[in-house]
Amino acid sequence: MSLHDGGTGFDLTIANGGTASNVVKAKGVYSGAARLLFMAAAVLAADAAYTIEVTDDPDATSVVWRTLHDDTDTAIAPPAAGFAKAINDCIGSGAIRIKSAGAVTGAKTWRVHMQMAYGS
Repeated sequence: MSLHDGGTGFDLTIANGGTASNVVKAKGVYSGAARLLFMAAAVLAADAAYTIEVTDDPDATSVVWRTLHDDTDTAIAPPAAGFAKAINDCIGSGAIRIKSAGAVTGAKTWRVHMQMAYGS
C-alpha cells in the first residue's frame, strides 16, 4: 500500500471569542482518508488548552461530542504552533472539531491534509 495526496484538505478554525471550531463531516470530505495530518499555524497563542472532539452522528438533533483519547486514555490535542502531527484515530468518526478549554483571543486555525491509500 502506498499513500498519495488526498486533495486540498480542510481547515478547522475556532473564531475569536469562541470555544469550538467549525465542524467537518467525514462524508464527502475525509471518509476515504488513510491518514490525516494536522498542521498548526506558525504562530498560535497558547491561551487555552485544545482537544480534538468527534461524533458519530453530526446530523443529530442534539449532537453528542466526545473527546478523542489515545490508548492510554489521554486526551489527544492538536499540534502546537509551528508543528504538525498525524492524528488518525478520528478517521472512523462521523465528524470532527477542535475544542478549546476557554474562549480564544484571535482566530485559531489548523490545516488538515489528507492522504489516501492506493494499492495493496
